[in-house]
Amino acid sequence: MKYRNYFVSAAVIFFFITSLTVSSETIVDWGGSFTGTGEVSVQPEADFEATGQAGLWLRADFSEEFGLYGRGIYIYNQDRPFFADINTLYAGGRFLLGQEEEPYLLRYSAGRFRFSEFTGYVLNHNMDGLRLNIELPALSLEAGAGYTGLLFIPSSSIMVTQSDFDVQNDPPENGYGLASPKAVEILKVTVPGLVLDQEFIFNVVLQQDLQGEEDLRSAEDLIHTEHFGIGFRGRLASALYQNVFYYFNYGHGKYTTAAHLFGGGLSYYKEDFHYTRIRVRGFYSSGDNDQNFFFGGYSGGDTSKHFITLSSSPASGLVFSPEIGNLTLGEVSLSMRPLSESRNPSLERFQTTLAALAFFRNTGGAISEGGIDGSSDESYLGSEVNLSLRFRPFSDFGLSLAGGFFLPNEGAFLDTAADMQSVLRLDLSLSF
Repeated sequence: MKYRNYFVSAAVIFFFITSLTVSSETIVDWGGSFTGTGEVSVQPEADFEATGQAGLWLRADFSEEFGLYGRGIYIYNQDRPFFADINTLYAGGRFLLGQEEEPYLLRYSAGRFRFSEFTGYVLNHNMDGLRLNIELPALSLEAGAGYTGLLFIPSSSIMVTQSDFDVQNDPPENGYGLASPKAVEILKVTVPGLVLDQEFIFNVVLQQDLQGEEDLRSAEDLIHTEHFGIGFRGRLASALYQNVFYYFNYGHGKYTTAAHLFGGGLSYYKEDFHYTRIRVRGFYSSGDNDQNFFFGGYSGGDTSKHFITLSSSPASGLVFSPEIGNLTLGEVSLSMRPLSESRNPSLERFQTTLAALAFFRNTGGAISEGGIDGSSDESYLGSEVNLSLRFRPFSDFGLSLAGGFFLPNEGAFLDTAADMQSVLRLDLSLSF
């Protein structure tokens, strides 16, 4: 109950301060949104899940140098009918600095907002903190620091160790327990047009685990991490685009990690032919045979090769979507707007996407998904095919219907998990 009071108090203070400081030059805007998802598992057993999220947001721009933004959300699912939280709440703005001949732009944000490195694979999550961005003529610099210990458990997906996993999977019934405390720092350097009009990016992400010993699953279950990443992205030809990236992950605590993530993709986009996009992408994330648990739990030698991410990985498949770590993924997809030449503006936005994915386990160690046969030396896990139909007749209303099936490699899974899996999902979004 006390956490609900914190939520209400913070929201009231935010809107109260905003209303007092509104002047004739202040631009105030507000709105709302709703997203709903219904998902039916067809095989191997019939099951249905429904989730919904409603939100209200407010933006008050007092000048170019200062503004306030806040968004509160209400989330419904079948396990927790009521949960409300502050999704974002921050102050931000920009300043033009330097000499008139060589000015540069400084942007800042302070409060709760999203932190992300350039791939979104290692970190893409809301935290409480500060971020500065400097736009220089030759490059862009971004530096920020965030804290996770004030996030409620249902709003957090930052899991590094088995202790973090236990906290996330055993929250209070009302959801108002706090996530594992971690400090995260990020530095990003972006240089446009460095070579052949390709953008170069260098990223550093640092994480310190601030849990007390009494909160740990075991004395070994604490690790600090560093991620060092580089990437190139840009256009190769008139309709051909590429991106490649590499991350080195170093971790240290009771044991150390020295792991790798690399990948990329090619994308062919033809706007004048039904907005057709053909994409080939993939990645490799190293693993370790002695990794007994995906989140922490290493029991091998002095150094692990298991790649660690901070936030939950972006969804890869509709049915089978393991976290990055001890995983190789390959994907081919085709998307287009088949009715783009229709005279009806609403039908022009109808989009179809067909995707095929293949999953591989790099070592005999754990992955994030259960059902793997520990005695199997099969690296190929299976393949998935998805088809999605997206229709957005208006800018503030959209529907998406997606279906897919995953064919597991029977040699890699236990008998109880080796059957074909299929899912049908309907998404609805509304904003005002």
